[in-house]
Order: sequence, then structure tokens, then C-alpha cells
Amino acid sequence: MEAVRCLVEQARTLAGLRAGADMRNWRDALRNRGIPLITDAVQSASAAAEARDGAIQRYRERMIATGSTIELLSFGFDLRVIDVQEPGEHLLARPLGTVSAHQVRLHWAVRRRGRCLLFGLPGSGKTVGLHQLASFWAQDPGAPLPVYVFLPSIRPHLGKKHLTEVVTDLTSQMVPAQDRTLVQTALLNHFFRGEVALFLDGLDECRADTGAVVAALGEWFRELPDHVEAVIATRGSSYGAAVTLGLPELELSPPSDLDTFLHQLLERYAEALRVARDRRDQWIDTRKRWVIEHRASQATIGDTAFHQVLLAAFAATNDIETIKPNRARVFQGVMEGLLDRLEIRHRRRGELIIGGLTGSEARHAAWEAFTFIGRTLENADGRRYPESLRISPSAWYRGGAFRLGCARRCGRRGSPLGRGRRVCL
Repeated sequence: MEAVRCLVEQARTLAGLRAGADMRNWRDALRNRGIPLITDAVQSASAAAEARDGAIQRYRERMIATGSTIELLSFGFDLRVIDVQEPGEHLLARPLGTVSAHQVRLHWAVRRRGRCLLFGLPGSGKTVGLHQLASFWAQDPGAPLPVYVFLPSIRPHLGKKHLTEVVTDLTSQMVPAQDRTLVQTALLNHFFRGEVALFLDGLDECRADTGAVVAALGEWFRELPDHVEAVIATRGSSYGAAVTLGLPELELSPPSDLDTFLHQLLERYAEALRVARDRRDQWIDTRKRWVIEHRASQATIGDTAFHQVLLAAFAATNDIETIKPNRARVFQGVMEGLLDRLEIRHRRRGELIIGGLTGSEARHAAWEAFTFIGRTLENADGRRYPESLRISPSAWYRGGAFRLGCARRCGRRGSPLGRGRRVCL
């Protein structure tokens, strides 16, 4: 009877206002009165809608949780996760090609532009940033429903399904099995009403299919309501294809709370290394100052968040008072540590194996590959290499030696690693 009285009162109020209400409004009125509602996906329309709302609320909570932590295992650090306070609030960006003085909060920039391209160097934090933006949107019940998509995952479906269906299917696979059908149906309804915000990651990782993916996105955007927000994250290597969408261009800057994150990272290292509690604060502060001092000397790539994390890892695991590092030393120190732990885990019987290499040869080859990639990125100064200098990452096993080839037609090949370790550029 309490539910009936509530609905009658609501009907009288609406009649006085000469207004109407849909099923969602009636259910909200009952909820606000504290009346429990039945959820059942196969019975009445109201019960089915309540079940979908519950599934979407759990989906929002999942998005919030994903953006509220940084899983250090994914970076190769065998440490606990770091909690992110106010995810999305500290992300910064600026119009592409402008100076850092034009930085603004990323979520403000997205809201103002509606749809945009987000460029960033490798390691600048694009993926972490998109997850935090999705978390920021998910925390606001009145905001569009955030949808995160890793763009390479849509490639197999191009030309076979409509992108709305593809994205809905992929997103529903991220939730528990009991919620998948409910989330899928609710997402389709949100797309129909234009109540979604799209966070599309990894355009550059579509490789040869980048053009096809961009063309499909352009057609999809023309079909979606104009107020549907979208952020497409990519490296500069896909600039030529991405700009054909005609969207405003932003460049990701280091977050305003990066120093706080580095402090938390060093705290995790102090715990893992069992630094004595009475000297832990001094240990952390010394290494934090060291990172701040040395990141300024790392041109271009020193601006990326991940490179600063590498500096912190190097400082935590080395005697910084006796080391005056250069870039190569930092890369070597950190990457050798990652190899020992998590970065490459293709192991047989507990031993690292790369192709036909094992033991110290495999470790040495992997370290050389990491260092070579890092050095190439640094020397690129944030720009793509000219075609004539493009390095072929191909490697082959011959006579027990791991070799790197050269893309230039000079007839030379790198010597076996460990015997000169020459890489022809």
C-alpha cells in the first residue's frame, strides 16, 4: 500500500505541474521513498529495467575501481598497487603544438570540445589517463556512461558488424557473466539515447589497419548524436590518419600529482626492500630529490610519466650517492631488474627463453633490445624517424648468436651480441 500511495502522490504532483513521467521516474520516486523494488530480467518491464539499472551500477563501480588504482605489476614492478586519489582530477593536457603554459585539466578540455584526439609519447600515460577519465565520468550518476575500448580489438569485426554492436559486445565481456546480457541491453539503450562517453585507446597499435579503423570511426561518429563525447588516444605515428577525423588535437602532459605518485612508489619500494622505519622518510626524500634533479636533464622523453617512474625505480634499487647516471645507465639498471622479475615471463622450467637463447644469452639479448628501443625513442626527440633510418626489429637465430638487422641498404649487419654488439644505424 505504501508503494501505491507514493505513486498516487507523485501523479498528483505531476498533474499540478502539467508534466509527465516515464518508468524511470516512477522507479526513482519509489526508491527515494525507501521502497525496495523487485529485480527480474524476464518478468515485468519494471522489474527488468530495475535489473538492468543494478547491472549498470555495478559496471560503473567496476570502472571507478579500475581508474582508482595503478597496477604496478603491469609495469614490471613486483609491488602492490597504488591507490589514486581523485582519479582524473590531476590529468593535464594542452592543445597540440603549444607550450606547457597552456595546460588545462584534461576532463575540462574534453567536456569543452566534446570529441578530440589525445596525442602522447610512448610512456606518457595515455592508457592510464583514459582509465582515469572513465572513472571520473563513472563517479557522476548524471554523466554519460563511460565506455573504454582498446581499438585494436575492433579490427577483426570491421565490415562484419556495426561498431555500436561491436563496442557493446566487447564492453559486456568485461563484466561478470551474470551481468553480461543486462549490461549489453542497457548499453544499447544508452547508445540509442546518446548517453555514452567513448574512451578509445591504442589507435597507433592498429598498425596497418589504422586507416580502416579511422574510416570506420569517422562513419560511426557521423551516425552518433552530436553530444556523444569521445577521446581517441594515440602516439604521433598515427597522426596522418587520425587528423582526417577533423577533431581538436590535445597533447597529454605529465599529471599534476606525479610527484605524489613517485613518493608512493618509493614508499612501496621501501617496504619491499625492508628499509628500517627510523630512516625510511630520509631514504624516500633523498631518492625523490634525486629523481627531480635528474629528470630535468632527460630531454623530451624525460617529460613522460613512465620515464620518471623508471628513474624512481633506478633510485630505489641503486646506491645513488655513488652513481652519476646517464640515460643508458638508467635504462640498463632498471631493465635488468625488470628482466629478473616480470617484464618477460616466457619461461620453461623457471628459465628465461627467447627463441633459441637461454640463460645469460637470453638476458643479455633482452636487455639489448630494451636499451635499443629506449635509445631510439630518445634520439627521435618525439618525432618519427625518416624512412631511410627506420630500424628493422627483425632478429634471427644463427649459429648461437642473436643478431639485429639494418633497414638501410648498406649491406652490413649488426655483429653478434656479446662480440662487439654493433647495431648499424
